[in-house]
Amino acid sequence: MPNQILEIPLSRIHTDPNQPRTQFDHEALAELAKSLVARGLLQPIGVEFDAKRDSYMILTGESRYRAAMIAGWETITCLVHESKAAVIEMDRLADRLTENVCRCDLAPMDEAIALRKLKLLKGGATSKQIADEYGFSEARLSRAEALCRLPEAIQSKVGTGQGMIPASAAVELARLDGHPNSQMELAEAILEGRITRDDAAKKVRELLGTRAPRKARIPLRYGDISITVASDQPLSVSALKQAVRSLQKALKGLKEDAAPSELAELLS
Repeated sequence: MPNQILEIPLSRIHTDPNQPRTQFDHEALAELAKSLVARGLLQPIGVEFDAKRDSYMILTGESRYRAAMIAGWETITCLVHESKAAVIEMDRLADRLTENVCRCDLAPMDEAIALRKLKLLKGGATSKQIADEYGFSEARLSRAEALCRLPEAIQSKVGTGQGMIPASAAVELARLDGHPNSQMELAEAILEGRITRDDAAKKVRELLGTRAPRKARIPLRYGDISITVASDQPLSVSALKQAVRSLQKALKGLKEDAAPSELAELLS
């Protein structure tokens, strides 16, 4: 049976237990619910019929599904995909990862756990092979592996909001694998705002007896403009491309006649 569009009761829809995203922004969902009420559903959610549960499992669009529940809808328009027993779990996981990562929707630990699961499903595949196949950078995979090595007590505190440990700082703590007491002490110091990511990195180096890595630098010149790209880690082509894409995205909100101070603030 080909894919078809159906109006399905929300009570007959359930979420995918393998969905890598576990955290949803309640304010964002409330805003999306208001949009649904005002403008309707602009794109159907993707579902697949689950014969065992006699209901439909969400493939794409869980945020829209949750927002529809908040809006008090009884049904939602769905694109029902033909169920294929041969669909491999890692491919479905990769699809969800790509969808969420490209929208920057995943919390750091959700992304790390999902990437680790993808690597486990791929058996003996190397990080480079997975990066090449699915389009994730090796640096992203390395960060995921580092975050997953942290004790659960620290993992639960990794995030982007206030009172959380930034992923960049958490990666530094992961280098203290085998030193749980030191990890917890530094984690608490970060949470209390007593030290920054750079402070944590310095303390980790002191505890491990290692030197600060030399920064990788690449000078770029375009006409009279000169920009130097620097990184604490070795620079790869994929990492440089990601940095350029992020810069292009940030520059979209900058006016043509912006003052140098505005540009400096944007790039800081």
